[in-house]
Amino acid sequence: MADEYSLFLEKEIERLRAVIAKTPDGQRLQLFERHLKEYRSLNPDGQHPAILSVRPLTKEGLARYGRDGSKSAVIIRASEAFLKRHRRRAQSSEIVQALQEAGIDLPEEKPSAYVSSYLSTSPLFDNVKGEGYGLVEWQAEKV
Repeated sequence: MADEYSLFLEKEIERLRAVIAKTPDGQRLQLFERHLKEYRSLNPDGQHPAILSVRPLTKEGLARYGRDGSKSAVIIRASEAFLKRHRRRAQSSEIVQALQEAGIDLPEEKPSAYVSSYLSTSPLFDNVKGEGYGLVEWQAEKV
């Protein structure tokens, strides 16, 4: 009986992992796991360097989040530029307003949710509840 139950649990765990892996959060989790593994391989003694060296994203790296000229690339780059100009976190509604003022076409229905879906899956941004979106690179500057 215990064997059957163990097999059932293992199958359910694998099924759920497969389902979660297809979601934006699941994909982001996999990305962070890869980054952590890479970071640990470069830093095997566990000592954190005084200055964190982060490799800049290349065009090839950004291609995962949208080809040049694609809607996702336009939204990501324009949002990044907005945050760099303002040097502070911003709510998605503020970012939407800046994108619309820049002439970027967004859907009329739920534009904040639309933009958030792009920012939430990009490794360039993080979102702190109550504070809004910021650039991940700002976290590295605090170290």
